[in-house]
Amino acid sequence: MNALSRKSFLLLTLAALGSAQARTVTDDLGRQVTIPDAPKRVAALSPFLVEGVFAVGVTPVARPSSATYPQAALRVPEVGLSYTPNLERLAATRPDVVFVSSVSQRQLIPSLEKLGIPVVALQSSSVNDVYGMLQRFGTWLGQPGQAARAEKTLRAAVAAARAKGGSRPLNVFTLVGTPQSFFGAKKESFTGNLIAALGARNVAKGPDDKRYTGFTPYSFERLLADNPDVIIVIKPTTTGQQQGSVLDDFRRNPLWQKLRAVQSGRVYEIAPEVVLSSPGPRAAEAIGELARFIYQK
Repeated sequence: MNALSRKSFLLLTLAALGSAQARTVTDDLGRQVTIPDAPKRVAALSPFLVEGVFAVGVTPVARPSSATYPQAALRVPEVGLSYTPNLERLAATRPDVVFVSSVSQRQLIPSLEKLGIPVVALQSSSVNDVYGMLQRFGTWLGQPGQAARAEKTLRAAVAAARAKGGSRPLNVFTLVGTPQSFFGAKKESFTGNLIAALGARNVAKGPDDKRYTGFTPYSFERLLADNPDVIIVIKPTTTGQQQGSVLDDFRRNPLWQKLRAVQSGRVYEIAPEVVLSSPGPRAAEAIGELARFIYQK
């Protein structure tokens, strides 16, 4: 108990003992986890999970510093970075359950379990995953009605966006990175799944990059060979990066100028929060914006 005070540990123990009802759930790592029935104090350690909890009408008691949406999230105590949360600070919020990403935070599970907190790992790499997350949060957190409404809103947004499509599926390439090192979002990524949900054709293909699941390294030559109708550039997240500067760098490459999408003015930028770093209920916003880019007349 080096990093955790006895007081915090006692509070966690008392909270667990005070839960009269419990249920056993299966998370996305296949783990069986017993959690309180309709827990009152929920910690979410990834932005998409914070957004999912809020979407079903529950305010979490803890969030990572990177979770800034919705606006109400800014009033929730933050417990440090998603990858290295402050366990002492987390324990002080007395959570009944902690939700983590099964993809990027599974390494946190042993440390969290040592605190005596039930830990549930969830993933979100597709629109269907978001539907499933809302359904499970609705059941687990005692908010089935609000969860059903949130799911209905998202499904309606997807249907409305897809209805904007034309008779010919457009070829789309979603790019993240810089001219020196950039990647295409494959259909297995959340971004690529949104493109597919719109009925467009995602041209990015190839082996996954070792660091980024669902993204494959690209070159200007490969991109020119695919020659997409539309290119969507995910804006950089680097602090101090000026909007548009990455596109300015791409424009300096002669091969970029030969691309069909460039010549027809069909290159667009999108914020990373809605398609990359927080694959949750804001998929409704993301898919609406992507539809405007892909199917604008």
